[in-house]
Amino acid sequence: MNYLRLVFAWVLCASPALVQAQNGIQILSQYYHINASWNETWYDGNGQPYPLGDWSAGYSSYPMTGGYDQSSSDGSPVSATTAAPGPTGGSAQSASASIGLFSVQNNAQAGKNYILTGMGLQIGGQEGGTTTSIEADWFFSPSGNSLDASINVLYQTFYGFHYGFPSAFTVTLSDTTASTTLLSINPDSSNFSSSGDYPFAVNPSDVYEFSISGSEGANDSDFIDLNVSASITSVPEPRVCWLLSSGLAGLLGFKCRTKIMRFKIS
Repeated sequence: MNYLRLVFAWVLCASPALVQAQNGIQILSQYYHINASWNETWYDGNGQPYPLGDWSAGYSSYPMTGGYDQSSSDGSPVSATTAAPGPTGGSAQSASASIGLFSVQNNAQAGKNYILTGMGLQIGGQEGGTTTSIEADWFFSPSGNSLDASINVLYQTFYGFHYGFPSAFTVTLSDTTASTTLLSINPDSSNFSSSGDYPFAVNPSDVYEFSISGSEGANDSDFIDLNVSASITSVPEPRVCWLLSSGLAGLLGFKCRTKIMRFKIS
């Protein structure tokens, strides 16, 4: 029995990184935040604010506003959706966002709708916009001296195309202990896609940060579509693997020895 306890203690103490880590990394802390706001005013054919009426869903004055603001610091995913009402049944302003483990989605649109007569003549319209921001940070430590980051990014918008503004989001991987940046993705194009695998030599004693952040606005028939997903893995150190393997082998040997002794006694 003392031998069995010793082997169990060897396995648990010799490989804490493997016991606690996921995909070879141990997440130390994480923070998620999503925020969006919209405003909207509808006008009739005379340039006057369109009567809110029953379609306002509780809005009593212009400009109508809405949005969401959610955060999480314990790893719980966050997700929200918001949309503006409209007299024609559609929503001119909308936004949605979600953050999970190494995964971010951020979408927004600002439509330009018109109220038309039966002959197709414009008798009114709306103006407004949507702003949205996201922030996701993961602090972790690797179990080995190598790190592999597989990152997929898809970003599309007419905002940058129409108005010449660069995209306002970044994806970074950094060594916070050594104050060095290993990877930074910050495109200046309104339509950007990237899928890559990035290997790095790392120090298991250091703390690393993977972050995704962005803040943008959409106006006048614009839209924003950002999707980022990543897989981060670390290869355990050979010494740790050997200790774990030898510990498991010891358990197997003890089990076989116990069976042999029982057979002799019987």
